[in-house]
Amino acid sequence: MDPALGIDLVGFLDRAEGRGADEGAGAVEPAEWIGAWVGVLDDSGQGEECSVCSSKTRSPPTSMATSVCTAHIAESGAKRRSAVGSHSCTWSGVPASISRMPRPRRSRTASSGGRGALAMTEGYGTALRSAEPPDVLPIGASRGRLCGMDIREALYTTRAMRRVKPDPIPEDVQMRILDAAIRAPSGGNNQNWRFMLVDDPAKREQLGELYKVCIDLLWATIYKDKMDDAESDSTDPETVQMRKIIKSVGWAQDNFASYPLLLFAFDRNDSSGGSIFPAIWSAMLAARAEDVGSSLTSVLAFKNSETFEILGVPEDKGWKMAACIPMGYPTGTWGVAKRDPVHEVAYRNTWGEDIGFVIDEPLWSPVD
Repeated sequence: MDPALGIDLVGFLDRAEGRGADEGAGAVEPAEWIGAWVGVLDDSGQGEECSVCSSKTRSPPTSMATSVCTAHIAESGAKRRSAVGSHSCTWSGVPASISRMPRPRRSRTASSGGRGALAMTEGYGTALRSAEPPDVLPIGASRGRLCGMDIREALYTTRAMRRVKPDPIPEDVQMRILDAAIRAPSGGNNQNWRFMLVDDPAKREQLGELYKVCIDLLWATIYKDKMDDAESDSTDPETVQMRKIIKSVGWAQDNFASYPLLLFAFDRNDSSGGSIFPAIWSAMLAARAEDVGSSLTSVLAFKNSETFEILGVPEDKGWKMAACIPMGYPTGTWGVAKRDPVHEVAYRNTWGEDIGFVIDEPLWSPVD
């Protein structure tokens, strides 16, 4: 029961989603339960005036640009099911943040036995430490940013961002990143994945030492030929690009412990990675929408047992480490990654057949 409104918010939210507590309980029309948030008619005549009909309303539980009575919410567009969780409100004067207000949640703990994703921090099996989420900002709101990002901007500018600041990433941002990740497609809806957030300085230091060793092993084995080319006087474009990558990875090698947040993704019975990597990519896109840079590395697999020991991952349960995604606010600027054009790497109907069109420049570019 919300004392400010005199209504059962859990009941309203349940009925708004068709989850009536009693058998046969009907779902609430959006206008009805939105009206409960915005302000209900007050027969005593106290409260603010409706901006449409001037009737008195009770004061809403949060500051509003405009007060409206229940009767006129529907007229101002609330019958569109913008409901809890949507980004923008369609009725006049109500700020977008109202649609992302904290809501009662039925949490699933690590001991519930239910399948699906379980987010962890700092040690395998440790539930995400916040039992109840903090105030949730509108989607895309971060560090003063209050508008959503065009999906094309996220898709075109989410590239490896290794050089980041040590500034901590707020927990509400972490929540939105992980919550987006678990919405990714999952083969058979098995959700055989686990995610771990690591922000403990001691663990990051230990992992940083492992990362240094693993990168040296990578250069000495898989990338040996390319390293030899990079050390030559070659001006071949691929070699020039490789030198840039070596420099960028070298920064990560020297500063791994300073990443404010590491996201580890684990999978089981997903030999193709067809479920875990869409989830990882969703996490990286969600991070981009929050102005958080990320990069993906699987190099710690060179020291898999040592990494599992640091993180407390059981080695006898079939879990595999798919990737580690270091995250942080970039020191540089976002931009569209340079790639070989589509018509050089894509075919139509038969291998080697022309795709049928030419794209010389990216089809999306930042607005000046």
